[in-house]
Amino acid sequence: MPSYSDDQGKSISLVKEIAKGGEGTIWQTNRSGYLAKTYHNPSNEQITKLELMVANPPPNPTAGMRHIAISWPTNLIKDNQGKWVGFLMPEIKNAKELVYVYHPTNRNKHAPEFNWYCLHIIAYNFASILREIHAKNYIIGDISVKNILVNGSSLVSLIDTDSFQVTDPKTQKVYYCSVGSEGFTPPELIGQTLSQLAQNRFHDRFRLAVIIHYLLFGSHPFMGKWTGSGNPPGQNDAISQGHWPYGINSLLKPSPNTIPLNVLHPKLGQCFTKCFNDGHQSPTSRPSPEDWVDALQVAINDLVVCSKNPNHINSQHFRRCYWCDRAKALSVDIFPAVKNPIAPQKISITPPPPPPVTIQQLQSQNQSLNQQLAQANTQLSTLQSNNQSLNQQLAQVNQKVSTLQSDNKSLSQDIQKLQSDNQSLNQQLATVSQNSHHTSQLSQQVQRLEIIKKIAITSTIISTIAATAFGGLSFLQYQERNQLIRQIEQIRRQNNLPSGRWDLSSYSLDKELENLGEMIEDEKPLVSRDLDELINKMQENKETSINELNQRISNLEAIKTDLENQNNSRKNRINELVNQNNSQQNRINELVNQNNSQQNRINELVNQNQSLQNRIKELEGETTTPGI
Repeated sequence: MPSYSDDQGKSISLVKEIAKGGEGTIWQTNRSGYLAKTYHNPSNEQITKLELMVANPPPNPTAGMRHIAISWPTNLIKDNQGKWVGFLMPEIKNAKELVYVYHPTNRNKHAPEFNWYCLHIIAYNFASILREIHAKNYIIGDISVKNILVNGSSLVSLIDTDSFQVTDPKTQKVYYCSVGSEGFTPPELIGQTLSQLAQNRFHDRFRLAVIIHYLLFGSHPFMGKWTGSGNPPGQNDAISQGHWPYGINSLLKPSPNTIPLNVLHPKLGQCFTKCFNDGHQSPTSRPSPEDWVDALQVAINDLVVCSKNPNHINSQHFRRCYWCDRAKALSVDIFPAVKNPIAPQKISITPPPPPPVTIQQLQSQNQSLNQQLAQANTQLSTLQSNNQSLNQQLAQVNQKVSTLQSDNKSLSQDIQKLQSDNQSLNQQLATVSQNSHHTSQLSQQVQRLEIIKKIAITSTIISTIAATAFGGLSFLQYQERNQLIRQIEQIRRQNNLPSGRWDLSSYSLDKELENLGEMIEDEKPLVSRDLDELINKMQENKETSINELNQRISNLEAIKTDLENQNNSRKNRINELVNQNNSQQNRINELVNQNNSQQNRINELVNQNQSLQNRIKELEGETTTPGI
């Protein structure tokens, strides 16, 4: 027989083969209370995984009852060539597989003393075990009715723990659980390769609910009467599609043999619906082991005994014995009367005492805390550097904002100048409008002179001849002529023109004779000449004024357009600066928030640092305390 030894160098004998599978063999050993498992061809990864498990066992929630809740690897074993081949684990004695407890036929044959109260207790104990396993960051993965054992006191033991998913706390490397049982795989994992998949506690929560459903209802939750077309789906398809008897839009309905959900305490019913309804699409909604422990505690403390059959245990809220009604309706009693039935007892949750701490554990904790302290100091240094960088960025942004504000002020001054120029331009346009009105008056005067000219030619001839030849008979015409001359002089004065050749203020007979001589020679009279000269001059002034005004109007309109363009350009620039200012302000706020966040993180790390320092001092004190 080959010789073996454990990781402490102590000899081990493999006495008797108990079971053999594709992966390895289970042996009875010469060490009382321990079994061994040897692998046919162990890999380095399997051995490393076992080393991590041996170094980090989860707490035993039933240690105070001298009961082994988890058959956890305790030592590695190697052959006489020094090759690691397997491990030692506690032996679970006097216990049955779960299938002999929850299934009514098996229970009546192998464990008739277990009533509904006992099944609640078993569910409570299993949820407590899973709570401790998750607290140590382990994932069971392969939960099934075959790796859960129950003894006569309703205490639960979990076996086949070497298939758990294990995460190295230092490197975060994950050692996967490569196996799974049908009916216990959550919908999101169905069809996936488990050997290459990192699972999480929400997957285990689905499996936990299935186990508790088996215990309290005697069947898998995704079973019932199919109301859809065609054949009912298989178990995995039903899970994947969310068909359970109390699911939303489920085509599975409760059958006549199905125990109704409302028989349970409402808190337990809520846990099931939350897991299989809400948790179907949102795994994080599934109740945790702690949620089940709390709900089961309330439900257990609500159980009462039937007055007709003491082995019938019911929830008090149901107000009658469901098991009596069921036995009468189906002619089958799944909890028949027994001698000395187990009566429900109230339970209270008390945390188990902490296990004794060894010097090695304290030293390991101290080393871990020192590593955490070093990491915290590194993070603190990085955050301080980031904080300094943020302050520099903040100073740069403030400088940019100051420049933008200065540019904004300069633009505001430019706009005020443009507005002033625009006002001046409007005044000039008003002046042009007045000049234009003056030009209109000038045109009216020219038209008036044309009319005077026509009258003056006739009047002058008549009045001159009459005045010379007939004297007083033409006095009226003479006065009319002189009136025309005065009007001509008035127009000259209004337009700043010199007097004409015919001027009443320097009137003489020579002028009359000159005028008569001109007419005899068939020339124009002096008044007519003055009129022609005045009209031509007025026409020239009119055209010059109009051209000047048109040119001035064009110039002013061009200036106005240029000012408007400048004004619009300035406004656009102001809007651009305002947007830049707002953007910079947002950046400032963002940097301030980052700065505050970094400062909070620094404070947090400082507090954590102080806490770690205090813990290190405590551990150093503990390691020097005698008696450990």
